[in-house]
Amino acid sequence: MIELLHLTTSKPVVVSLAIVGAILATFAPGIGRILVIFLTAENTPKRVSILNRNTKIFLWFGYMIMFLSIFLFIVSGFIVDLS
Repeated sequence: MIELLHLTTSKPVVVSLAIVGAILATFAPGIGRILVIFLTAENTPKRVSILNRNTKIFLWFGYMIMFLSIFLFIVSGFIVDLS
C-alpha cells in the first residue's frame, strides 16, 4: 500500500497533473468552442448555451485536477516521514 502511495505522490505525477489541469482551465473556452464547431450543426439555436456548458465543464475538470495535484503534493510531504 505504501508503494502505491509513493508512486501516486511522486514528483512526475504531481507536476503532470498540475500542468494538465492548468492547460484545461486556461484553454477551456477554446476547447469548448472547438467541440461545439465539430459536434453541432451550424444553425443550432442552442449553440451558445452548449458552448457555455462545455466551458464550465472543462474549467471544473481543470480545477479538480489541479486540486488533486495540490492534495497529492501535501500528502507527499507527510509520507516522507513514513519512509
